[in-house]
Amino acid sequence: MYLIGGAEDEMAAVSTTALAHDRCVVAISYRGKILQAEATDYFKALQEVRRLMEADGLIPFCYGASLNVYPSGMSRDMAQGMVAYRTKLGRHAIQEDLVRIFDEGADVIPSFVAQQREFHEEWVQSIARLAPDRTGSPIAARLRSEHAETTSRAHRSTGGIVGPFPQSLGAAPASWPDASYFDESTESARLTLAELEQVGAQNWRRLYRHKADGSHWALDEWDKYQDRFLVRVHDLEHWDTEDHTDLEKAVLLAHRGGEGADPCLWSGCTRQTVRGVAYCIDHLYAQGVRK
Repeated sequence: MYLIGGAEDEMAAVSTTALAHDRCVVAISYRGKILQAEATDYFKALQEVRRLMEADGLIPFCYGASLNVYPSGMSRDMAQGMVAYRTKLGRHAIQEDLVRIFDEGADVIPSFVAQQREFHEEWVQSIARLAPDRTGSPIAARLRSEHAETTSRAHRSTGGIVGPFPQSLGAAPASWPDASYFDESTESARLTLAELEQVGAQNWRRLYRHKADGSHWALDEWDKYQDRFLVRVHDLEHWDTEDHTDLEKAVLLAHRGGEGADPCLWSGCTRQTVRGVAYCIDHLYAQGVRK
């Protein structure tokens, strides 16, 4: 694999290892050193290695590091993020747009991780603007009339116990939301952490116990490019693998203002969109959007 930003024709060796379906390792070696990362899929692991390479001003020349390439939720689940879509603003991705992330091609646009992420978010918004006004359509009318039945599964499963974290932490932990965004740089977050003690770390999560009431909380490890969630632990024995998906979707949905009136644009999906975008909460979340 060629390296952009290095010496002329400088190359690196790439290796991948699957420790489990959701434990994917990518290693890139060059200049006598090996940079390695493990993540839930190969695309995310490649992102982590690319961030390390950015310190040397280098970008691997492959589709996985191309500005307009990004995986769908399905490709991450079924192909471990080994394939992704080439995208174009204002146009839906199709099967012919799929590429293998470690392959190279004349249409690769080398980019840093943040640039790639920004383009992906811009593409998602450009697709949202393609949505026609269907508020008067029979489908939209039916969905509105069945709103109570089609409320987000995340809210149904969590009772809607999500929201912004308390700015004033005089309240007992029992009144804290079950899930919330958590920005460790804020004063309220620092006050929160002062009430907690870390008792574990595993699978990219930290485990905290409240000093007063003994409740347990899971916090995502810090990631410069991802929003973090603080989630109440319900299954202490499996705290590091407890599925937070529904809770995170509920936080995302609440942050975005709830559901809109139109049906999701995803082929075959009849769920309602999230306000301001063209997708339902499931398909918005599946594309990596967290806020």
